[in-house]
Amino acid sequence: MTRKLDSLEKRGLIERIRSISDRRSVELALTVNGRQLLRETLPHIVETSNRQLLGFTMDEVATVKRLLERMIVNLS
Repeated sequence: MTRKLDSLEKRGLIERIRSISDRRSVELALTVNGRQLLRETLPHIVETSNRQLLGFTMDEVATVKRLLERMIVNLS
């Protein structure tokens, strides 16, 4: 995770901010460039997700989400 964050920071997409409430913590924030990239790419991500789920019923989509959530929990 640290390497990924380092890469995003080096590319100017995020910044690390020392937490005011807990000096041991670091908060992450999108930079102006990060917000711009998000605005540019989010519509493409949504369109691709919608294409992937084309023909699925709402119940099937709910099942897919539930299964993916379980898989994510298994990795944590």
